[in-house]
Amino acid sequence: MSLYKIRNLIIAALIIIAAFILQSTVISRIPLLGCGPNLMLIITFIYGYLNGKTSGMLAGFFSGLLMDIFYCEVLGYNALILVLIGFISGIWNTFLYSDDLYIPLIIISGSDLCYGLVYYVFWFALRARFEFGYYLLHVILPEVLLTFIFGLIIYKPMAALLTILKKVPEE
Repeated sequence: MSLYKIRNLIIAALIIIAAFILQSTVISRIPLLGCGPNLMLIITFIYGYLNGKTSGMLAGFFSGLLMDIFYCEVLGYNALILVLIGFISGIWNTFLYSDDLYIPLIIISGSDLCYGLVYYVFWFALRARFEFGYYLLHVILPEVLLTFIFGLIIYKPMAALLTILKKVPEE
Protein backbone atom coordinates (compact mmCIF):
# COMPACT_ATOMS: atom_id res chain seq x y z
CA MET A 1 0.00 0.00 0.00
CA SER A 2 1.41 3.36 -0.96
CA LEU A 3 2.14 6.15 1.46
CA TYR A 4 -0.62 8.28 -0.10
CA LYS A 5 -3.28 5.61 0.43
CA ILE A 6 -2.23 5.26 4.06
CA ARG A 7 -2.40 9.04 4.43
CA ASN A 8 -5.90 9.07 2.93
CA LEU A 9 -7.05 6.27 5.25
CA ILE A 10 -5.73 8.12 8.30
CA ILE A 11 -7.43 11.34 7.20
CA ALA A 12 -10.70 9.46 6.57
CA ALA A 13 -10.52 7.89 10.02
CA LEU A 14 -9.86 11.28 11.60
CA ILE A 15 -12.80 12.82 9.72
CA ILE A 16 -15.14 10.02 10.83
CA ILE A 17 -13.99 10.28 14.45
CA ALA A 18 -14.27 14.08 14.43
CA ALA A 19 -17.79 13.89 12.95
CA PHE A 20 -18.80 11.32 15.56
CA ILE A 21 -17.45 13.44 18.41
CA LEU A 22 -19.20 16.55 17.07
CA GLN A 23 -22.46 14.67 16.59
CA SER A 24 -22.28 13.07 20.03
CA THR A 25 -21.21 16.06 22.08
CA VAL A 26 -21.45 19.57 20.71
CA ILE A 27 -24.28 19.30 18.19
CA SER A 28 -26.50 17.09 20.34
CA ARG A 29 -26.46 19.77 23.06
CA ILE A 30 -27.85 22.50 20.81
CA PRO A 31 -31.57 22.77 21.61
CA LEU A 32 -32.60 23.19 18.00
CA LEU A 33 -35.81 21.45 16.93
CA GLY A 34 -35.26 18.73 19.54
CA CYS A 35 -32.77 16.73 17.47
CA GLY A 36 -29.52 17.06 15.57
CA PRO A 37 -28.17 16.42 12.10
CA ASN A 38 -26.82 13.04 11.10
CA LEU A 39 -23.18 13.93 10.44
CA MET A 40 -22.20 10.30 9.99
CA LEU A 41 -24.68 9.99 7.15
CA ILE A 42 -23.35 13.19 5.56
CA ILE A 43 -19.75 11.94 5.71
CA THR A 44 -20.77 8.54 4.35
CA PHE A 45 -22.66 10.13 1.48
CA ILE A 46 -19.84 12.51 0.59
CA TYR A 47 -17.26 9.72 0.51
CA GLY A 48 -19.49 7.55 -1.66
CA TYR A 49 -20.62 10.34 -3.96
CA LEU A 50 -17.13 11.71 -4.56
CA ASN A 51 -14.98 8.56 -4.37
CA GLY A 52 -17.25 5.73 -5.46
CA LYS A 53 -19.09 2.76 -3.98
CA THR A 54 -16.21 1.11 -2.15
CA SER A 55 -15.15 4.27 -0.37
CA GLY A 56 -18.74 5.08 0.57
CA MET A 57 -19.35 1.59 1.88
CA LEU A 58 -16.18 1.63 3.99
CA ALA A 59 -16.99 5.07 5.40
CA GLY A 60 -20.55 3.91 6.10
CA PHE A 61 -19.43 0.72 7.78
CA PHE A 62 -16.99 2.39 10.15
CA SER A 63 -19.33 5.33 10.82
CA GLY A 64 -22.21 3.00 11.56
CA LEU A 65 -20.08 0.66 13.63
CA LEU A 66 -18.95 3.58 15.75
CA MET A 67 -22.59 4.60 16.26
CA ASP A 68 -23.56 1.02 17.09
CA ILE A 69 -20.81 0.56 19.64
CA PHE A 70 -21.77 3.66 21.58
CA TYR A 71 -25.53 3.96 21.15
CA CYS A 72 -27.25 0.88 19.79
CA GLU A 73 -28.40 -2.30 21.47
CA VAL A 74 -27.78 -4.29 18.30
CA LEU A 75 -24.29 -4.25 16.83
CA GLY A 76 -24.32 -3.72 13.08
CA TYR A 77 -27.71 -2.05 12.63
CA ASN A 78 -26.45 1.46 11.80
CA ALA A 79 -23.44 -0.02 10.02
CA LEU A 80 -25.71 -1.92 7.64
CA ILE A 81 -27.89 1.09 6.89
CA LEU A 82 -24.90 3.38 6.32
CA VAL A 83 -23.16 0.78 4.13
CA LEU A 84 -26.26 0.73 1.93
CA ILE A 85 -26.34 4.54 1.84
CA GLY A 86 -22.63 4.60 0.95
CA PHE A 87 -23.24 2.06 -1.82
CA ILE A 88 -26.18 3.97 -3.27
CA SER A 89 -24.31 7.28 -3.09
CA GLY A 90 -21.45 5.61 -4.94
CA ILE A 91 -23.90 4.60 -7.66
CA TRP A 92 -24.96 8.27 -7.97
CA ASN A 93 -21.27 9.02 -8.51
CA THR A 94 -21.28 7.26 -11.85
CA PHE A 95 -23.80 9.48 -13.61
CA LEU A 96 -24.05 12.76 -11.68
CA TYR A 97 -21.49 15.54 -11.49
CA SER A 98 -20.02 16.49 -8.13
CA ASP A 99 -19.66 20.19 -9.01
CA ASP A 100 -23.34 20.94 -8.46
CA LEU A 101 -24.38 21.61 -4.86
CA TYR A 102 -28.14 21.11 -4.88
CA ILE A 103 -28.35 17.57 -6.26
CA PRO A 104 -26.08 16.13 -3.52
CA LEU A 105 -28.03 18.01 -0.85
CA ILE A 106 -31.32 16.64 -2.14
CA ILE A 107 -29.85 13.13 -2.15
CA ILE A 108 -28.46 13.63 1.39
CA SER A 109 -31.92 14.72 2.55
CA GLY A 110 -33.56 11.75 0.83
CA SER A 111 -31.00 9.41 2.37
CA ASP A 112 -31.70 10.82 5.83
CA LEU A 113 -35.43 10.47 5.25
CA CYS A 114 -34.92 6.81 4.29
CA TYR A 115 -32.65 6.33 7.32
CA GLY A 116 -35.35 7.73 9.61
CA LEU A 117 -38.07 5.57 8.04
CA VAL A 118 -36.00 2.40 8.32
CA TYR A 119 -35.15 3.31 11.90
CA TYR A 120 -38.85 3.80 12.66
CA VAL A 121 -39.83 0.46 11.12
CA PHE A 122 -37.23 -1.62 12.97
CA TRP A 123 -37.21 0.16 16.32
CA PHE A 124 -40.84 1.24 16.71
CA ALA A 125 -43.28 -0.37 14.28
CA LEU A 126 -42.04 -3.92 14.89
CA ARG A 127 -42.53 -3.31 18.61
CA ALA A 128 -46.16 -2.27 18.01
CA ARG A 129 -45.49 1.42 18.64
CA PHE A 130 -47.35 3.00 15.75
CA GLU A 131 -47.08 6.74 16.41
CA PHE A 132 -45.77 7.34 12.90
CA GLY A 133 -47.22 10.84 12.49
CA TYR A 134 -45.64 12.01 15.71
CA TYR A 135 -42.29 10.40 14.87
CA LEU A 136 -42.34 11.86 11.36
CA LEU A 137 -43.13 15.41 12.50
CA HIS A 138 -41.00 15.51 15.63
CA VAL A 139 -37.98 13.38 14.76
CA ILE A 140 -37.58 12.54 11.07
CA LEU A 141 -38.42 15.85 9.38
CA PRO A 142 -36.47 18.08 11.82
CA GLU A 143 -33.45 15.79 11.44
CA VAL A 144 -33.77 15.90 7.64
CA LEU A 145 -33.90 19.70 7.77
CA LEU A 146 -30.84 19.94 10.02
CA THR A 147 -28.96 17.36 7.95
CA PHE A 148 -29.71 19.44 4.86
CA ILE A 149 -28.41 22.61 6.53
CA PHE A 150 -25.25 20.93 7.84
CA GLY A 151 -24.76 19.21 4.48
CA LEU A 152 -24.85 22.66 2.91
CA ILE A 153 -22.07 23.74 5.27
CA ILE A 154 -19.95 20.57 5.07
CA TYR A 155 -20.23 19.49 1.42
CA LYS A 156 -18.03 22.03 -0.36
CA PRO A 157 -15.07 21.91 2.12
CA MET A 158 -15.18 18.10 2.15
CA ALA A 159 -15.35 17.99 -1.65
CA ALA A 160 -12.32 20.29 -1.85
CA LEU A 161 -10.41 18.17 0.68
CA LEU A 162 -11.21 14.92 -1.11
CA THR A 163 -10.20 16.44 -4.44
CA ILE A 164 -6.84 17.43 -2.96
CA LEU A 165 -6.39 13.96 -1.47
CA LYS A 166 -7.09 12.27 -4.81
CA LYS A 167 -4.15 13.98 -6.44
CA VAL A 168 -0.98 11.96 -6.05
CA PRO A 169 2.14 14.15 -6.29
CA GLU A 170 4.56 13.12 -8.99
CA GLU A 171 7.99 12.18 -7.81
